[in-house]
Amino acid sequence: MRAAIMSRPRRARDIGLTIWDFREKIWVVCPSCAGPARVMDVAARERFRLVCLRCAHSAEGSTRGTPQRVGCATDGRFGLPLYLTARVRGQQLWVYNLAHLDALAEWLGANLRERPVQGLYRNRTMMSRLPPWMSSAAARPHVVRALAALRERAVSEGLS
Repeated sequence: MRAAIMSRPRRARDIGLTIWDFREKIWVVCPSCAGPARVMDVAARERFRLVCLRCAHSAEGSTRGTPQRVGCATDGRFGLPLYLTARVRGQQLWVYNLAHLDALAEWLGANLRERPVQGLYRNRTMMSRLPPWMSSAAARPHVVRALAALRERAVSEGLS
């Protein structure tokens, strides 16, 4: 008789990233054609630029005097809605880019999630600040499936 082989639990470690760590490139809805447009920092983060992949619409702005909002389904610079969004159990799931998506998918898809035991900023990380609807055991499978669908959409449209 063979011994049952137990699969090892997938582990994820909170390495202290914040939402600000994913803001270098943000995918938004183009105001001209509703296609995917990229908002990115340029010129040593003193300016930012929007460029659409479909219609080549572009715009620029200065970071000076521009409020930088995070934690909502807009880019925080132009105020445009994010492109990579989905509804999950009546809630809005959004990600800035594939790196943000991958970090969430790794964390929420893990069987074991490890947070720093000590440290000044341990409760300021992105993973420690996820909303309860997203991190609850009942919601995690739904969120992981939605993240996988968003990844397929992003890859099929050539977003990196």
